[in-house]
Amino acid sequence: MRRAFKLRKRLGADSGDGDYIAKPRWMRWRTYDRKLEEIAAAEEVVDAHLLGFVQKLDRRLGR
Repeated sequence: MRRAFKLRKRLGADSGDGDYIAKPRWMRWRTYDRKLEEIAAAEEVVDAHLLGFVQKLDRRLGR
């Protein structure tokens, strides 16, 4: 999560996961797209870990 938030902050985002990030005026589109892909990859890792945690919790609760 920290990596995803850090990458978002570098692009000027104020809020958290999943919100739209406006392209900075000074940044090229190619760079902006690459940064968005890095953010998406970091958020996918978080989602995978969260899914594993939820599945483990479900097993413990017997659902």
